[in-house]
Amino acid sequence: MSSQSEQPVSAQEQLAVVVDILASTAERIQLLHGAVIGPVLVNPIRGFSPEAMGQLTRDTISTASELIGRLGGISLAYQDDKTGQQSRHIAYSINSYDPAHDLWEFMANPHGMLPEPGAFVEVRCTTPELRTAYLMGRLQDAPYIPLHPREP
Repeated sequence: MSSQSEQPVSAQEQLAVVVDILASTAERIQLLHGAVIGPVLVNPIRGFSPEAMGQLTRDTISTASELIGRLGGISLAYQDDKTGQQSRHIAYSINSYDPAHDLWEFMANPHGMLPEPGAFVEVRCTTPELRTAYLMGRLQDAPYIPLHPREP
């Protein structure tokens, strides 16, 4: 038993963990999605049916989406493909994930605007883009948000 009292974990630290879980889940799906998987990757999941793995993935993404909403959303900063401008959004929930194209779809609001019913926009990104947009959003919010303890 530790004699140190545990420090409360901030919402931003929890969101960092959620983004990490989403990215890790997507990366595992991509490994399993490819047809050429050697015994090293197949053996650890022997006994799990594709349906069970799919349900586990859906449950993980659903739980993560709920946490994102409860914790106030994920700050994303990225270059908009259509305008070429720097865009910032707060993603409040996960709409979908397409493993065939590694494409996340989030429901979001422009940064600094309160969510209004029906006023959400869709933000689409791949897993590497999600990681980058999240880190850029964290850097832009840096004066207010401590970095995740595992980040350098």
